[in-house]
Amino acid sequence: MNSEALRSPREGPASSPGEPRASQPGEPLRRSTGTAGQPAARQGESGGSGATAVDIVCPRLDPADAVGTHARLLHRTLAAHGYRSRLWASSIHDDLRAEASPVEGLFRCHTRSAAVVYQFASSCPLAARLARLDNLIVDYHGLTPPELLRPWHPHAATDVSIARSDLAVLAAGATAAMADSRFIEADLRAAGARTTAVTPLLMEPSLWTLGAESRSSRPSSGRAGGARLLSVGRIASSKAVEDLVAMLAAYRAVYDPSARLTVIGRPVDGPYANALRAMAYDLGVSSAVHFAGRVSTEELSRYYAEADVLVSASRHEGYSATLVEAMVHGLPVVARRSGAVAETVGAAAVLLSDSSPFRMAAAVRRAVVDDLFRSRLRSAGERRAQQLSPQQAGKAVVAALAQWIGPPGSAPEDDGWGLR
Repeated sequence: MNSEALRSPREGPASSPGEPRASQPGEPLRRSTGTAGQPAARQGESGGSGATAVDIVCPRLDPADAVGTHARLLHRTLAAHGYRSRLWASSIHDDLRAEASPVEGLFRCHTRSAAVVYQFASSCPLAARLARLDNLIVDYHGLTPPELLRPWHPHAATDVSIARSDLAVLAAGATAAMADSRFIEADLRAAGARTTAVTPLLMEPSLWTLGAESRSSRPSSGRAGGARLLSVGRIASSKAVEDLVAMLAAYRAVYDPSARLTVIGRPVDGPYANALRAMAYDLGVSSAVHFAGRVSTEELSRYYAEADVLVSASRHEGYSATLVEAMVHGLPVVARRSGAVAETVGAAAVLLSDSSPFRMAAAVRRAVVDDLFRSRLRSAGERRAQQLSPQQAGKAVVAALAQWIGPPGSAPEDDGWGLR
């Protein structure tokens, strides 16, 4: 079996017509008025108060979920900047019940003095109800094109198709929308969003602490033999993990017969993961590929610290938290140029338009053994990671929201808010 046996359709052209225009956070949100029929005050005008309380809504709060982590950090960041904030979710992990309330409560107590920021990354059964709320802002984290999922994950592909319809419903009712990258901002415009901005994903701050420890202890040279390659992310056909298995076989055949690949992440479903194992066996590398599954933050940091190169062959990335994590840990990155990958890493990675096994293997080899090149990648990655740190990303998110909802202030005393 070779990598072609697992190949999904390649990423096609952007579905939105034309090039996305520059992000311009636009009009302030609708405001409550004292006189019926009187126009709401615009930001900077007298006579109106901002929607300076914020309801954050997330489908699922789970410590291991990137979108849930972003929602929790947004809640804390807004509070730190003086906004009144509440967190709601449809599903709440037992360890996080003290941080959020069931989302049904939102529909009973929401007032026009509050903005609603919905975290969108999958189908949304509440789309029609949310779209009717005042001051809705969509915080969009991207959808994988269904054609990249359908051959191996038909149920996931169906969910994405439903999610696209839900996004259109929310975009029609929203005053504004945010996206993690310019690449997926185009999805918002195609869905009908009128006012958009690009703001980075908020990521777990402890990663930066662990990353600093990893960088200080990382040797300047990679391993001449027994290279450790690392892949992190969902095990799904859109991630093209089969291309990494094929690359490892080429790398071992040409450069380093002791090289190993560790794949971290939860399989979306069984058939694709089983096919990857069968492919590794057919290529003679089954003993050199380790599927580690889902790991804790501390375990993940150790894997980053012990690896020589982070490799990614993903065919679609709306924003790659994995690449940011690698840069935080001072780990060189070799990745396929797709989606928002170049936008995420800037000049801090080796990006390949041709990710055929031997081409990628050659790029990985250089990142392992060329000490000067490796040092440049690490330095550029550390600089880029600091630009995307929780502090910097938090400032960007608050600045975008402030243009729409105004500066922090006090909501009316009779608005019924009971804050956590």
